[in-house]
Amino acid sequence: MKTQTALLAVALAALPASVGASNPLTDGALPVPANRIVGLWTTVGKVAPCDSPAAPTITITNTLLFNAGGTLVENSGLSNPSGPGRTWGLGTWRYDPRTRRYTMFLRFNHYLNGVYTGFATVDRELVLSNNDTVANGLVVSTRYDTAGEQISQLCGSAMSTRL
Repeated sequence: MKTQTALLAVALAALPASVGASNPLTDGALPVPANRIVGLWTTVGKVAPCDSPAAPTITITNTLLFNAGGTLVENSGLSNPSGPGRTWGLGTWRYDPRTRRYTMFLRFNHYLNGVYTGFATVDRELVLSNNDTVANGLVVSTRYDTAGEQISQLCGSAMSTRL
C-alpha cells in the first residue's frame, strides 16, 4: 500500500501546474492531463475545398464546450429554422497521452426552410499551448446529403481560445 501511495504522489507531482489546479469537489474535473481541454472555447477556422486548397478560404466561427469525460457541444450561431440553417453540433473528444494531442469529432444537421437536407461532420486535431489558453490544429469538415452520400469536403485549420 505504501508503494502505491508513493507512486501516486510521484505521478501527481509530475502533472503540470494547470492540471493540478482542477478541483473535483468544485468543478468535477479530475486533475489528469486529458482534462486540460475541459471548458469553454471560442474558435476561428479557415477552410477551403480539400480538392482545391488554393480556392478562397471560408471563415468559420463557433463556441465549443468540452466536458470532462470526452463529450462536447458546439454552438455555431447559425440556427435559422425559417431559412438555411443547422443544428448545434454534438460530439466527442479524445486525448492521446503519447502525443499530448487531442482529437474531436462533431456532427450537426442541416435544414432549408425547416426541411432536413443532410448532415455534416467535423474531424479536428488540437494541440494545446503550454498555458492551456490556445488550441491549434487541422480540421476536415465533410457534408452529406439525406441519403448519407458525401457531397463536399472542406480542409483547413482552426484556432480556439479559452473563454
